[in-house]
Amino acid sequence: MMKKQFADRLISLRQEKKISQDEFAKRLGISRSAIGMYEQGRREPDFETMDNIAQFFNVSYDYLLGSSNERGSYRGRQDEDLADLGNRLSPEEFALLTAFRSADRGLRLRILAILGVR
Repeated sequence: MMKKQFADRLISLRQEKKISQDEFAKRLGISRSAIGMYEQGRREPDFETMDNIAQFFNVSYDYLLGSSNERGSYRGRQDEDLADLGNRLSPEEFALLTAFRSADRGLRLRILAILGVR
C-alpha cells in the first residue's frame, strides 16, 4: 500500500511543478527509468534518494509516503526528526532507526539486505 501512496504523491508533486520525468531525474542525479518505476510503484527509492525527493518538493517524509495529508516542509535528516519519532516508536524501534541513520551507506545497504527490504 505504501508504494501506491508514494507513487501517487510523486506523480502529483512532479506534475504540480510541471517537470518531466527526464528533467526530474537529471535534477536528482538518477535515471529516468528509476523515476518511472517509482511512479509505477514497481520500486522504492533508497533513503538518500527519498531525502532528495522530499527536499526537492519541500515536503515532509510523512506526506511523501502517504502517512499524512499535511505537506509539512522538508526538515532533512535532523535530530529533531528523530525526537518527534521517539514519541511514536517503541524504544527498540527508535534505537534501530537511530543506529541506521548514523550508519554509512554500505552498512545501511547490508542491513536492508538482511531484513529482506531490498
